[in-house]
Amino acid sequence: MKKILIVDDSTTIITLLSYMLIDYFGKDSVEIIQAKDGADALFALQDNEIELVFLDIMMPVIDGNSVAKYIHSRELDLETIIITANLDKEVITSLGKIGFKNFLPKPIHTDRLETLLKKIEL
Repeated sequence: MKKILIVDDSTTIITLLSYMLIDYFGKDSVEIIQAKDGADALFALQDNEIELVFLDIMMPVIDGNSVAKYIHSRELDLETIIITANLDKEVITSLGKIGFKNFLPKPIHTDRLETLLKKIEL
């Protein structure tokens, strides 16, 4: 079973993405873990079995940039897809420099999501 962490302060995005992932992988093949902010994400990342993270950048408490830097500094063995409504070039460049190459713009479209999932071969 694949463990996927969705980190977003929007319950709508978490719900939508959860349904899309369950549809893509199959209900019995995926476990979705939800985090409403970066603090919850850091706690969830202590579970070494997480294989994929969908990470929003703009969040309260601890933002997605901080979580991305944590993932990078700990050299965690997991795929990360940055989800954001603001595909700011500076943010993309700074995250790209530390190894984050997968971005999914909001609103999330099924075809873009499936293309990324095939690319990372999860």
